[in-house]
Amino acid sequence: MKSNKLSHVAKVVSIEGDKIRISMYRSGMCAHCAAKGACSVMDSNEQEMLVKNPGNLRVGDMVKLVISSSTGWKAMIVAFVVPFLLMFAGILIASSLGASEGVSAVAGLGSLALYYAILALFKKRIDRTFSVKIEKISQ
Repeated sequence: MKSNKLSHVAKVVSIEGDKIRISMYRSGMCAHCAAKGACSVMDSNEQEMLVKNPGNLRVGDMVKLVISSSTGWKAMIVAFVVPFLLMFAGILIASSLGASEGVSAVAGLGSLALYYAILALFKKRIDRTFSVKIEKISQ
């Protein structure tokens, strides 16, 4: 039976205000993950991430990051699929209106800029939607 949760073990490497910087290594589970092709964890053996400190963690603590698989897919869609579609649509619309290739390219990039500006405006809401649960691993 497949779990609907994705988890990854990490180590707290620093505390930065109300956030912690964690370092995680790619695990064997990455090879079986459906999102492995688009996941930035696959880019290197070690990945660092800045997340909200639940309050009880110190440098050196081992933690487990847990996220639901549906949230992982939503994040992948927001990060990769929607920007690609918007850029493609911007280029296609500009081209269909008779714009030159250069203007069409700028329209595609402009649609990306607008998308990322909108994401920045809703950052707090997005952070709540794509939150990662952090569990301290007993030592």
